[in-house]
Amino acid sequence: MTTKNTDLERRIDTEIKRLNARLELARAKFAKQKTEAEIEVGSLLDTVESKRDEAQEQLERLKESGGEAWEEASRGASKAWQDLQVAYKEFERGLSNAVDAATQ
Repeated sequence: MTTKNTDLERRIDTEIKRLNARLELARAKFAKQKTEAEIEVGSLLDTVESKRDEAQEQLERLKESGGEAWEEASRGASKAWQDLQVAYKEFERGLSNAVDAATQ
């Protein structure tokens, strides 16, 4: 084997090792971002589900009420619906940000 061949082999070997190190760092970074994204999105999803449950309860109260109680129940149901819409928009935004961060 010539020195030229040995140098080429050594250079390629070194570059592969460097690439492997960078790939390991990228994999670790991706895993961390994925975990952070899962936590963030999971928390936002929990919030949306909680707001949905509250809106469902308020709707049931509205359906069961009548007269003056209906007016109060309608305010509660409207507020719960607005809160659910806000929470869902935040969830969508958080999900989109998590996907963007995981793909960078």
